[in-house]
Amino acid sequence: MIQDGRGAGQYRNVAANHGRQWTVDRPFDCPPDETSLVTIVPMNGRVLVIGNRFEDANWVNASYGTAIDVVFTGNQLYRCASLLNYGCQTDKAFQPSWYVQYFDNELHEGLSSIETTGSIRRPRDFPCPITRCTVHRRAISHDDNSGSITVGGATRDVIVEGCQLRHPAGMIQSKPEAQGVLLRNNTTAHE
Repeated sequence: MIQDGRGAGQYRNVAANHGRQWTVDRPFDCPPDETSLVTIVPMNGRVLVIGNRFEDANWVNASYGTAIDVVFTGNQLYRCASLLNYGCQTDKAFQPSWYVQYFDNELHEGLSSIETTGSIRRPRDFPCPITRCTVHRRAISHDDNSGSITVGGATRDVIVEGCQLRHPAGMIQSKPEAQGVLLRNNTTAHE
């Protein structure tokens, strides 16, 4: 995965490795150069999570750590802490969350929030996003749910569009450290 620099946002599968020499399954569309930061991680992704009901859960993690090309759509959450998209850094590796999409999900009862974030342990050593290219469309937070939508942390290129927060306490927040966040055609109860 090219995490930052030239070619950022691209990933390929490893075809072979010998020591520190790695071969990928096909060339990058935009080849990395000396500005590129590359991380090699296990592939977790290409997953569809469709039409499920989650109850009394803490986090519903559509992506935690390495998650690539995940679609989470038409799901119902009841009394859950959050619908979470979370790229993170461990002591020894980066676990990016890229290209995770949420469509037509509904949050009911309690304080269930939608969160997209990236957690970097040493931001000075790694000043780039670990969570990229997330889409939240047409989420409904019902009037019995006081949760919000928050985008923050080491995150880049997020769309929050057509979402409805029907409880008066619900709000949509884009924190200053998140980059390239587009908020469009969303409604809250206090508008």
